[in-house]
Amino acid sequence: MLASANILADFVSPFESIRNHRKWMAENTPSPDTLDDEEIMLRACQIIDLRLQEPEAERILVAAGSKVPEVSAYLDWAATLDCDTLMRRKRDALRGMADYLDRTDPDCYAARRVRLEWINVESMFRDAMKDYESMIIDQKKVCDRKQDKKERSLLLMMRLGLFDHRNTVEMADNPLYYPELWQLEDEVLELYPVASTDTVSDRMELYIRLAVLKNIPQEDLKVRLMLPERENPYDNDTFYDYTGSQLDYLCNSGFYLAQALELSEKIYGYDHPLTMATRYHLLEYRIYNITGDEVNVRDARILDDYMSAYYPRRSLESRLCRLLKANADFRYSGDPGIASDAPDMIEAARISYGDSSLFYLNILSRLAVFDIFTGSDFRQSVDGYQTKCDEIFSDSLARIYWKMFTHMQIIFRDPAEGASRMSELKKSYLQNHDGSILSVRIGEELGRYYKIAALDFNSAKEIYEAVAGDVAELYGKKSSFAYNARLDVFDVTATGTNPEEITYLDKIINDAEKGEYSGKKRIMTRLRSAKANYYYNNDYGKAHELFEILYAGDSGAETLYWRTYDAICRVRLGLDQTETDTLVSGIRKSLSEYGPDNAPPDLLKELATYYNLVNRQPDAVELLELALEAHNYQTNYSFDDEYLAISGDLARLYDATGNRPAASRLIANDRAIMSGKSSFAPSVGLANYLLEGYYRALGSQDWGAATFYMNGLNKVISDLGASSDGADFIKFTLGIDAIQAYVSLLRTLWDQYESARNMMVTGDYGEFSDRLEEFMGRMSELYPDIKATILDAERNFPGYDPDYQSNPKYLSLLASCSTFYEVCEKDFDKAEEYALRFLKLSEHPIDRKNAYYSLSGLMRHKGDSVRADKYLADAYDIVFGHPEYMGQGERMAALSYLFHSRFTAGDSAEALETARKIYAENRKMLDGNFQFLSSSDQEQIFNTYGDPAWALACMLEKEPLEMAGETYDAIVYRTGMKLRSQQETRRIIARSENPDARFLADSIARIHNQLKQINVTPDQWLSQEATESYNRSSALTFAAHRLEMELLDLTADERSKINPDVTWQMIRDSLKPAQAVVEFLFTHDYVMALLLRHDASAPVAVRLCLWKDLSDGLDALNAKNTASLAKKLYGQNSALDLYSMLWKPLEENLEGVSTIYFNAPGILHSIAFNAIQTPEGDYLIDHYDLRQVTTTAQLTFPSEERAPLSAGLLGDVLFDPSQASGAGKMPEQSGERSVDDDYSLDDFDSRGVSRHYFRYLPFTATELSDISATFGDRPVRTSVRDRATEKEFRELCASSPEVLHLATHGFFLSSDAEAMKVPYMKRFASQTGSAMMRSGIALAGAEATWKGGTDMPEDNDGILTAAEVSAINLKGTRLVALSACESALGSYDFEGVHGLTRGFKQAGVKSLLVSLWSVNDKSTAAFMSAFYRNWIDTGDRHDAYRKAVAAVRSEFPSPFYWAPFILLD
Repeated sequence: MLASANILADFVSPFESIRNHRKWMAENTPSPDTLDDEEIMLRACQIIDLRLQEPEAERILVAAGSKVPEVSAYLDWAATLDCDTLMRRKRDALRGMADYLDRTDPDCYAARRVRLEWINVESMFRDAMKDYESMIIDQKKVCDRKQDKKERSLLLMMRLGLFDHRNTVEMADNPLYYPELWQLEDEVLELYPVASTDTVSDRMELYIRLAVLKNIPQEDLKVRLMLPERENPYDNDTFYDYTGSQLDYLCNSGFYLAQALELSEKIYGYDHPLTMATRYHLLEYRIYNITGDEVNVRDARILDDYMSAYYPRRSLESRLCRLLKANADFRYSGDPGIASDAPDMIEAARISYGDSSLFYLNILSRLAVFDIFTGSDFRQSVDGYQTKCDEIFSDSLARIYWKMFTHMQIIFRDPAEGASRMSELKKSYLQNHDGSILSVRIGEELGRYYKIAALDFNSAKEIYEAVAGDVAELYGKKSSFAYNARLDVFDVTATGTNPEEITYLDKIINDAEKGEYSGKKRIMTRLRSAKANYYYNNDYGKAHELFEILYAGDSGAETLYWRTYDAICRVRLGLDQTETDTLVSGIRKSLSEYGPDNAPPDLLKELATYYNLVNRQPDAVELLELALEAHNYQTNYSFDDEYLAISGDLARLYDATGNRPAASRLIANDRAIMSGKSSFAPSVGLANYLLEGYYRALGSQDWGAATFYMNGLNKVISDLGASSDGADFIKFTLGIDAIQAYVSLLRTLWDQYESARNMMVTGDYGEFSDRLEEFMGRMSELYPDIKATILDAERNFPGYDPDYQSNPKYLSLLASCSTFYEVCEKDFDKAEEYALRFLKLSEHPIDRKNAYYSLSGLMRHKGDSVRADKYLADAYDIVFGHPEYMGQGERMAALSYLFHSRFTAGDSAEALETARKIYAENRKMLDGNFQFLSSSDQEQIFNTYGDPAWALACMLEKEPLEMAGETYDAIVYRTGMKLRSQQETRRIIARSENPDARFLADSIARIHNQLKQINVTPDQWLSQEATESYNRSSALTFAAHRLEMELLDLTADERSKINPDVTWQMIRDSLKPAQAVVEFLFTHDYVMALLLRHDASAPVAVRLCLWKDLSDGLDALNAKNTASLAKKLYGQNSALDLYSMLWKPLEENLEGVSTIYFNAPGILHSIAFNAIQTPEGDYLIDHYDLRQVTTTAQLTFPSEERAPLSAGLLGDVLFDPSQASGAGKMPEQSGERSVDDDYSLDDFDSRGVSRHYFRYLPFTATELSDISATFGDRPVRTSVRDRATEKEFRELCASSPEVLHLATHGFFLSSDAEAMKVPYMKRFASQTGSAMMRSGIALAGAEATWKGGTDMPEDNDGILTAAEVSAINLKGTRLVALSACESALGSYDFEGVHGLTRGFKQAGVKSLLVSLWSVNDKSTAAFMSAFYRNWIDTGDRHDAYRKAVAAVRSEFPSPFYWAPFILLD
C-alpha cells in the first residue's frame, strides 16, 4: 500500500502559494516577441488547459489571439470569470490554434500536439474514435520518419487517449483490451523508465495519462487470464497498491502519480497550478482507492483553499476540488459537509459539460450518494438522478449501469427501499442482457451484490447464469472466461450437502480439460482449487488428497493457501505430525518472503487456526496480530468482514491465553468504531461479530454492552432481511441466531429474577417485588410469539436443507427449543427431549459440551442429582479433552470441578496437583496483565474467577506442613491487588508531567460524576425514562472504560509491577526479634492462620476453628446492630469464646513474641482482637502489641515513623439546621455516634423520618478543640457546624494535611436490601450494589438528604460516600482518623474490605484510625485527644494508640468504650 504521505506538507497559505507561482511565471515565461508561432501556440495550449491568469499568460494569449481569433474570444470570455458553456471557448481556441498551425506549417509537432489536446476535450462531448484513429495513423508515419523521443511520446499520448475514450464510450472495463494496455505501459516505461533521469513534461504527462487508465478496476484473475504469457503481470519496477477489500484489485496508479508530482515540482515549481492539478489526481486516487484518512482530509482542504483562491468561485475547477474535499470528509467522518455548495456544483457541471453528459451525470451520482447517507430526504435526490439517467440513455443496459452503483448504496440507509430499486434493475437486466461487455460487467456487479450484500442466492444464481451465457457469447464457449463464469454459478449455489453440486463442478472441469485456449493452465488450477475448497468444508479426507495434488512439488507463493488448508486437514484427520510440521515450516518460510505488512491477512488467519488446533496458542496469537496489522496496512483500517473475523479470533485467543488487557482493548476499540460509524454494510460477518459480543456481554452481565450488541444485531438482521427480500438463507441462519440470542437472554433474566425474588421479603420489598413481577409478566407476553417462531423454524427447516440434521443452525434451533421449554414453560421433560436430540446430532466438542451442561441443569431441576453430576462430568471431560476449543473460563471451571471432586473424595495428591494448576492459571492470567486492566475489567476477573488462592487454601487444611509457605505466598500475592493497582494509577497521574494523563483522569472523573446523576427508582423501572437512563448510563460507562484504558496505555511505561512477588521469606527477613506476623485465612472448612516469626524456617499453619461454628455463633447472638454485638462479644461473660476459637491454638507458637502484625480477612475484620478476653480475665492487648495491616506484605516496605506536622479537623457538625440551638451544650450523659439511642434501620421507614437520624454530637466540639491545642504551632485547619460541608471537606483535602480527623457520624449498610430502606439510597437504586456507595460519613445538611431531600447539589449534599472519597487526592495524608461509628466496616472478599477504609486507601492515605461499632461520643473524644497528644510526644503512632486505649480504659473499663478503634496500616 502506498502510504498517505502528506503531499502538501510545505504549504503555507493559498495566497503565499499564488504569489510564489506568479513569481515563477514572471521569471520563467519568455516574452512572446522571442517565440515563434509553434512555441506560442504550445504555451497558449497549456495556459488555456490550466486556465492560467497571470499577466505573462495573458501576453502569450494576446500574441496567439492576434493570429487565431478563437483565442481572442477565449481571452474575452476569461475576463468574465464565468463557466465556459460546454467548454465551447476552450474547444474553439484549441481547434483554432491546431487549424492555424496546420495551415502555416502542416508538418510541425505543435500542430499535432495542440490537435490532440483539442480531441481530448472534444471527446467529452461526442464520439471521437475516428479522430483518434486518424491522428494515430498520421503520427505513426511521422515516427517512422523521425526517431524522435518527443514524437514517440506524442504517439503514446494519442494511443492512451484512444484507449481512455473507448472505455468511456463502452462504459466498461474490457479484459480483451488488457494486452493492449499492458503493451502501452511497457512502451511508456521503455521510453521513460522508472529509473530515468529525464525531467521533461512529456514524461510527466505520460505517467498521468497511464495512471488514469491503470486506475480502472482490473480484477487480478482477468488480468492473469488475458496475459498468460506473463508469469507476473505486475512485475515492471513500479509499485502496486492493494486497494482494499471493497475494490479488491492491484493498482500502480498511485505510483505513477507520485512520480508525476515529483517531476512537476521540478519542472514547474511547488505552487504551479499544473503541480496542484497533479496533486489533485494523486489525492483523488488515494481518497477513492485507498482511504479517507486525516492526512488526505487535510490535503484536500488545503487544495480546496488554493483552488478557491486561484480560480473564480463558479469555475468548474474550484467546484470539482470542493467535491473532492467533500469526498475526503465523507470517507473520513461520514459527513461531506457540502449541502450549501451542491447547487453551485450542479450548475457549474451543467454549464460546462451539458446536462446530457456522462461527466455531468457522474457529478449527480456522487452528490446522490452523499444524500443517501446524510440527506434528510434522499429519495428526492435519487429520484432526480434516476430521471436524468432515463433522459440521457435510451439503452436499458446503460441505464442499469449508471443506476446500480447508486442504488446499491441505499441498503445502508433503507434496506427495503434499496432492495426494491435493485429488484427493478435485476428484472431489467434479465430482460435486456445481450452478450456485450457492458452486459457482462453489469451482470457481474449485480451477481456480486445479490450474493454478498443481499444474500439472495437464488437471484444471484439467476444473474450468474445469464452472465455465463453472455461471457460465452463474448469470449467463446471454450474460453477461460466462460469456464470461470460457470464456476461463479457453482459458487453461488454450492451448499456442501447436495451430491449434484460436485457433479456440476466435475462437468465444468471435464469440459475445461478439453482443447487449448488462452489461460487454460490458470483456469484449470482455479477449478481444481474450487473442488478442493468445496470438500474442505465437508470432507477433510478428500480435501487433503486434492490439496496435495495442487501443490505437489511446488512451494511457491501461489500454493500457500493449499498448503495451509492441507495442514489443517492433516490435523483434523490425525495424520503424521512430523510431516505436517515440515509442511508448516515451508509455509512459514514462504510467508517470510512477503514482508511483515504484505502477507495475505486471510492466509495468516488460517495458519493461526492450524496453530490453535495443535495447542500452540502463542503462535496463533502472533499470526493473528500480524494478520490484523497486514489488513490495516493493506486496507487502511477498513472495518470489514475480514477485519471482524480476524479481530474476533484474536480477542478469543487473548482471552484463552490470559491476556485480558489486550482482549479488552481490542473489543473496546472495535465497539468504539462501531459506535462512531454512521452506517455499516449489513453482512453475515458483522452479524456474527455482534452475536459473539452479545454472548460475551451476557456472560459477564454487562447489560449496557449486551444491549449495544443486541440492538446492532437486530438492525443487521433486519437490514439483511429487507435487502434480501426475506431470503430463506437469512431466516434459517441469522434468524435462528437471533432466536438463540433471545432465549439466552430469557434464561439470564429468569436466573436474575429468581435470585432477586429469593432475597425479597414482601413487607420490606413489596415495591420492588411488584415491579419485578410486572416486568417478568411483560416478558411472558412474548412467549407465544417466540414459541410460534421456534416451532415454525423447526417445522420448515427440512424444506430449506434436506440434510438438516447435520446443519449447525438446526442444532442451534434444538438448543433454543430446549432452553425455551425449560425457562419459559418449565416443561423439563420437553426440554430434556430437545436437549437429548441436540446431543445425539452434535459432533463438535463445543456443541457436545453445551448439551451436557444443559442436561445437567435440567436434571437438577428434576431433582436427579446423580444424572446431573454425570452429565456435568461428561461436559468437563470434553473441556479437558479439547482445550483448543475452550476459553480460560471454561478451563478454570473444569479445573475447579475436578479439584472439588478430588478434594471431597480424599484424593489429596491429585487434589493438590489440580490446586496448583488452578493457581498457575490464575497467575498466568494476572501476572503482567492486571495493572493494565480497567477497574471494571479487574472487577469482572474477580467476579468471574474468584480468589486465585482458594484451592491452595483448601489444601492447607489437608497438608499444613507442605502447603504453608506456598499458600502464604499466594495469600500475599492476591490480597489488595485491586487497591494497589488503583493506588499506582493515582501515583503515576500525580507525578506525571504529561498533561494528557491529567486530562484523561479529569475526564474520567467527570463521567463518573455524570453517572452518579443517573438514578432510576423502582417506580421508574418499566418506563421510557428508565430506558433512556439505562442507555445513557451504558454509553457513559463505556466512555469511561475507554478513557481509562487510554490512560493506562498512556502511562504504561511508567507503571511498575503492581503485584511484586513478595514471599514469606522476604516478610520474615523484615521482622525483628520478638515480632511475628499472622495471616488469617478461610479454608474449605476452617478458619486457619499462617504464623511467621523472625527465626522461622517456614510459616506455621494453625487450624483455629470451623468457620461455620464462628459464623453460626455470631448469628446466634441476634445482635440488632454493631453496638449491641460488641456489648455481647467483649468483656465479662462474653457470649462467644473468641479466644478459644481464634487465638488459643496460636499461643504455643508465640512464646517470646510481643508484637504481632496481622491481617484479618472477611468477617474477622469486624473482630476487635485487642478486646478478646483471655482465660486470665484480661485481654489480648495486655499480652501483645497487635498491629492490624491490610496485608502483611507491607512489612517489606517500611515507612517513616514520626509525629505529624499538620492537621485538618472536621466535626461539631450540624446535620440539620434545627440542631443549631443546641450546639455547644454538653449533656450529662453521652450517647453513641450512631443510631443506638434513636430508631434503628429496621424501624426507619415507619418512624425514622419523624426524628433526627443523625443526632448532634456535642463532645466532638471538645474533641476538636483538644486536638487543635495538642498540635500547638503546627498548622491546623478546622471546619465545624454548618461549615462542615462536603465542599469544605474537599478544600480541606486539597491542602494536603498530614492528618485528617473527621469527628462525625459514619454509616455502613450491609446489603442492597438494607440500603433500600433509606430514602437517600433509593435515589441511587441502580448503584447500591457497590459497598462503596453504601458506606460513608455524614456532614452538614445530611439529615434532609438522608430522608430523601434533593435540594442540595449531589457533590455538596452532606452525604460523603466511600466512592466519592476514593476520587479525592490524599496522597500527602499519612493518617485519616474516622472518629465515627462503624467506619472500619464494609463488605468483604478475598481481596480486602470494601467500604470507607478502601475509599481512603484508594485516595492515597497511608494509615487509618477507624471504628468497628457505633462509638460512644464522650469516650471517643477522650480517646482521640489522648492519641494525638501521645503521638506528638513520642512520634510513634502505635505507642500512642496503646496509651490512648489505656487512658480511656482507666475511666471506662468496658471494652465497648476503649476497643472500637483499630489502627489500620
